[in-house]
Amino acid sequence: MQLETFGGVRLEGAVFQRPKPLLLLGYLCLEGSQTRRHLAALFFPESNESADALSTTLRRLRSAGELILEQDGKIESCIDCDAVLFSKHCKTGNLEEAIGLYSGDFAAGLGSGLGKELEEWVFHTRERLASLARSAHLEFSERKFSKGDSQQSLELAQAALRVAATPEGRDLRRLNTLLSPHGGSSLERLRREAAALGESLQDPKNIPTNLPAFATGFIGREQHLRDLTRLLDRHDSRLVTLHGPGGVGKTRLALEVARRLYDRAYFANGVFFVPLDTLEHRAAVAGRMAEPFGLVVDGSPEPYETLAKTIGSLEVLLVLDNFEHLLEAAEHLPRLLSSCPNLVLLVTSRQRLNLRSETVVTLDGLEIPALDATLEIMRESEALQLFEDRAGRAQHGFAFLPEMIADAIRVCTLLSGYPLALELAAARLRFEPLAELRVNLERDALGVETHFRDARARHKGMRVAFEYSWRLLTTTEQDTLAKLSVFQGGFTAVAALEVAGATATIIERLCNAALVQIVSPGRFTFHALLHSYVAAKLTETETLDLETHDVHAAYFASRIAAVNRASSGAASAELIVFTLGEDANVLAMLRHLLQKRQYGDLVGLAEPLLWHMGMSGRLEAGTRLFAEVLTALPENDPSALEARVSFATSYGWSHLFVGDFAAGVRHCETAVKIAQRSSEPLQASRAFDALAQAYYRAGHFAQSPTIAEQALVLAREIGDDVRVARVLSTLGLAAAVVADQTRANQAFEEALKLYQTGRLPDGIDAVWLYTYFGCAQMLFGTHAEALATLEAGYAIIARNPAVLGILEAIMQAIEALSLLEIGLQEGDSVRLERAEGLCRAALPITERTGQHFVQSFLLVVLGRLGLARNDQKTASALLEGMRLAHSNHIGLVLSWAVPYQAEVLLEAGNHALAAKAANFALTNPASGVFGQAAARRVLSSLKLMELPTAKTTTLTSLVETMLIA
Repeated sequence: MQLETFGGVRLEGAVFQRPKPLLLLGYLCLEGSQTRRHLAALFFPESNESADALSTTLRRLRSAGELILEQDGKIESCIDCDAVLFSKHCKTGNLEEAIGLYSGDFAAGLGSGLGKELEEWVFHTRERLASLARSAHLEFSERKFSKGDSQQSLELAQAALRVAATPEGRDLRRLNTLLSPHGGSSLERLRREAAALGESLQDPKNIPTNLPAFATGFIGREQHLRDLTRLLDRHDSRLVTLHGPGGVGKTRLALEVARRLYDRAYFANGVFFVPLDTLEHRAAVAGRMAEPFGLVVDGSPEPYETLAKTIGSLEVLLVLDNFEHLLEAAEHLPRLLSSCPNLVLLVTSRQRLNLRSETVVTLDGLEIPALDATLEIMRESEALQLFEDRAGRAQHGFAFLPEMIADAIRVCTLLSGYPLALELAAARLRFEPLAELRVNLERDALGVETHFRDARARHKGMRVAFEYSWRLLTTTEQDTLAKLSVFQGGFTAVAALEVAGATATIIERLCNAALVQIVSPGRFTFHALLHSYVAAKLTETETLDLETHDVHAAYFASRIAAVNRASSGAASAELIVFTLGEDANVLAMLRHLLQKRQYGDLVGLAEPLLWHMGMSGRLEAGTRLFAEVLTALPENDPSALEARVSFATSYGWSHLFVGDFAAGVRHCETAVKIAQRSSEPLQASRAFDALAQAYYRAGHFAQSPTIAEQALVLAREIGDDVRVARVLSTLGLAAAVVADQTRANQAFEEALKLYQTGRLPDGIDAVWLYTYFGCAQMLFGTHAEALATLEAGYAIIARNPAVLGILEAIMQAIEALSLLEIGLQEGDSVRLERAEGLCRAALPITERTGQHFVQSFLLVVLGRLGLARNDQKTASALLEGMRLAHSNHIGLVLSWAVPYQAEVLLEAGNHALAAKAANFALTNPASGVFGQAAARRVLSSLKLMELPTAKTTTLTSLVETMLIA
């Protein structure tokens, strides 16, 4: 249901169409929630019982459906309104959609007899929306005209002329530009209306300008063009600064905006370009600004007053280009604008002018797609389009073939999408192939430069462009900026002060100079290409470079220690939040410590980094990182022994997370062997704990509890409750898979007591505890209890959302299986649908993050659901899950799948193999209570058929035979 307010007031699809209640509904849509007192006074000003009248109106609205909501003492609308949607489309530039909605005056037919205040609101709203409609028609007409569609441009301009709102002078001039080429009655009507308003419409070609012409077309920044055109046309701001580092395209964008404003006759008395780059003194600025008017103010005692008298009330746009080295002159601009009411200034500068009247638009590089984007999306990239266009100019007819796109996108990324850098790189394609250019830029992204004679001095190369900004800084600012380059991926104000001595004042100056970007209040970063330039400045002084990296590493090591409450090195929720926000800095710290051979400082990083990679969904990247660290750690250096144990354990764990269980077992066994050479119990406990989990996940069920008991002894020796709780969780599940329910319950009860008494903090370890306990309950067949346990885990996540990460999918998988079992037992279709929904929601997560264990688990659950429904397409997921589990040596999931695949084999008539599978499941506790029940069903059917029930030896050989079958 939607409220329609254009051309009248109607409620779409409703019988109720009384105008005044619907106008009240429209008021709520446009103005937001209101009090009863305000609405009664506005809509029933002359009634003695205005409150009752309002109540009656509200009842009528409620009788038509869920149109309004009353809460916290205010009434608000609950439905869509065409006027609201129209305004949003106008604001976002969706002009075709906006024009399609505007079908006449707002609340046409209403306006009299409503009371003075309400009548004024209707009138002003009608005028405002009509003005937006005219602007939308005009802008869309101009777009069509620029693309050569003269007929549709004419139709849109004629529609703009018909909009019933008092036109402004700019609207009349825009219409004149659009209608003049066609002549006819529309143009005659326009000129009559203009004359009636005292406006003189001159030929747009006679508006003065000195805008330079370019030999190359403008590409990209369409959103900036629309926003700036709208901003300057409507005088929302009369002083706009395009702000950004050298080479980002400020001048070219400013000139393109100015050209469009000129072509559309927005400024009746001229659009002028005022280059300031050649000026050396601020006193010369007024003289340069006066030149377009044929005015000489040099030597005048008050040059800006003389300039203001000349401009007066003229409608003029001045583009002041390259203001950054003349900032002292900016103080005169507000007074000039105050004296000249129709003057608009568009400034380009590497420095903000820092004026209250200034609207700053900061530019970054052109948009670059991800390397895994589709070819179509890559082709739409602004950066790629500019790169290809300029390459075609350097080498006539050049175009990127599909197989070249990835290299081209990589070049655009290396150059941060900076237009100047892309143009310089494109020119190099005359001399070197694209692939070679990419390699050279990976070695030195700042190396591109040009020898074009017509290139401006400061645009000869990216180093030259950045060097100009560097020289504008004080020595202190230069030193601080160089030190700040030690940060990777951004930094906080606190970190900047501690590591680089950057005070708030210096950071503000660097942001104003477009050398540092504001990410959010209190957090900052660099443009990527600028970061390379500044980092090179730091390396020029070797001592300063080393000292700064040392301070950086020490700062982040201390922060990690401060936010991690677990003395065992386990990852607290606070630590996960911190590392997720400081990912690149933490990795930089890690590599610096390796380089400095500070191996002792590395030990406590292995486990936080493991969880960090898991929580950020970069499991494979984590595996590569741990391999890199282990390769760098010397095998025979005693000082590196603990670090080798800690990272070998995390390396094994990362394989378990990914789902490569054979490698996980292998690397966890290696970690235990290294740990046995150490007398340090903490890392040894981690290693044994990881191996116990690797064993039961890979199907080595009998070995797992023994290894877990060893881990528990070491954990108790440490005396750390977090470590003890972790190992108890492992032991509980290891006991569950071998059907030792007593030991499992003892382990979980002890771990839960640690949590309930506050000795195990809220966070990831508590969630793991409830997840493992829920899994054990599932194996024992107590699925209602498993669901309740998982709910307790979800409650912890709700309090600590940062700990979700890789736990989300496994918890959903266990929940889905429990819902499936209960649904099948009770014939509850709602639970079965919830189980399917969980599987289908979690599967894409596992595919994206590479969690093969959970992915195969989910497929098995989904396949079982298909079997229960006799849905063969869904049932095929069972075999798919088994294949995935088999290829990754995930014995636990195979044990859950085998008994149900036995039922499939029985149904298919493969009785011998069905018997082998059922016998294996019946003797394998890890199959769980319901899996063993399925096995008994198969064996019972075979017995009734008097068929043999042959046995098999190993899970691997059994599954291989089943997959072949």
